[in-house]
Amino acid sequence: KYLVTGKLYALDIDEEMVAACQETVALARLGNVEVVKCDEFEFPLEKGSLDGAFLAFMVHHSPDQARLLGAVRELLHPRGWCTILEWYRKETGDGPPLERRIDPADLEALAAEAGFRSRGWRDLNGDQYMMMLRRGGGRERRLTSPRSLRRNHRQPGMGRTGGVVVPASLRQQFERRGGRGGPR
Repeated sequence: KYLVTGKLYALDIDEEMVAACQETVALARLGNVEVVKCDEFEFPLEKGSLDGAFLAFMVHHSPDQARLLGAVRELLHPRGWCTILEWYRKETGDGPPLERRIDPADLEALAAEAGFRSRGWRDLNGDQYMMMLRRGGGRERRLTSPRSLRRNHRQPGMGRTGGVVVPASLRQQFERRGGRGGPR
């Protein structure tokens, strides 16, 4: 919706997920999406080349979460943004095991260790939350209303030519929910 003239990179470490995403991108005829296999901490993109990154339900999978966030941060230009979706550290019917989940305060600490500044976080549905980060600058604040979220969703750089890092598995998670329940 906002990335009309730019390029979007969909990265995943799993060959099967990369193939599934490539198929989906081809069927949708998305000419500005490049699907790429990567390593967990090594991305085949130039440092400082991205306006933003979107990490959906993947930080909890990493054995070294601060290192992962640091690697993502290196891809961003100096005022780049990063939005992360994660599970609260509580029992739910779905999602990863409790011991892998990350509460917002813990994710903010990991992000700070990796060189990010928190722009705040917001509850999505009682089980999951969304955290907004900046590589540099920015005020810290917790978003509390949908209006505030919409206003802050249009972060600088979203319409420029840089890309967004999106795990290929996000699309499949969204489709499993029938196109509902994902970020809008």
